[in-house]
Amino acid sequence: MDLSVLIVSYNSREMLRLCLESLMEFGRDVSIEIIVVDNSSKDGSVKMVRELFPDVTVKANDRNLGFSGAVNQAFELSSGDFVFLMNPDARLRSAIFAGMLKFWDEYEDAGVLAPRIEYPDQTLHVSARRFITLLGAIMDLFQIHLYLPDNPVAKRFVYNNWPHNHVSKVDWVTGAVIMMRRTVFRDCGMLDHRFFMYFEDMDLCMSVKKAGYGVYFSPEFTVIHDHAKGGSHTLPVRRVDYFISLNQYLYKHKGFLAGTFFRLCMILWGAVYLLIRVISYFFRKKQTSFMDQIDVPLRLIFKKSFKG
Repeated sequence: MDLSVLIVSYNSREMLRLCLESLMEFGRDVSIEIIVVDNSSKDGSVKMVRELFPDVTVKANDRNLGFSGAVNQAFELSSGDFVFLMNPDARLRSAIFAGMLKFWDEYEDAGVLAPRIEYPDQTLHVSARRFITLLGAIMDLFQIHLYLPDNPVAKRFVYNNWPHNHVSKVDWVTGAVIMMRRTVFRDCGMLDHRFFMYFEDMDLCMSVKKAGYGVYFSPEFTVIHDHAKGGSHTLPVRRVDYFISLNQYLYKHKGFLAGTFFRLCMILWGAVYLLIRVISYFFRKKQTSFMDQIDVPLRLIFKKSFKG
């Protein structure tokens, strides 16, 4: 088996169907197996896959194990020499697997290969980034980039001065669509299950680079991504679990002091956010209950994930 395509699904039935249809149409230029691990979806995803795509291997979890845990499950079920991590809201638009596999013949130090990602309207989805710093993390938490989008920290993080039109070594790439050698993924410890969702891809690329391999971006291959259309990407989850995972990343790679300082910043921002939501509740038309209104800031303060 040349390639194992690993997909984690959570309440993404229609996007998953489109993803699998694209694999059936464009993914047969090499020998592949497709493995879907479903994190206890309630939208009939598992039934749909079994009925429409009988050749796809499906594992249905009875609880949500998060992205990292489910990818590791899929990997253990796979047998390909290479693995291709693919979000259910991504899809192929051309046959790219044969070319991606040949990439390793020229770039023997490659540990990760990521294609160019585009939105459905074919505009660039920036997917290659530099590793985040403590300052960048704090600016992200306080949403400085929304008010100062051209600040040098944010521009450096997303390779703002890089045209994305040639093969390049980068710090890390989004885990929405990446290819890896099976041996590299296994030897680097697979995905760290402590990252329930978000930053597991940055953490993986850090491990790959520490092991002496390169992380590559190649615009020769293109994948479409309906970003944040999956069931795990609702706004409250992004506002909470994103920063919980970022805090975990800082503890792991920047040390105790950096992680603790960011944790204090989370508490501060949660308190400010809580005050804003309380004031908003009493002075605006009430569309939600008071507890729903203050749920997200309280989760930030007490570091309480949506995972269960």
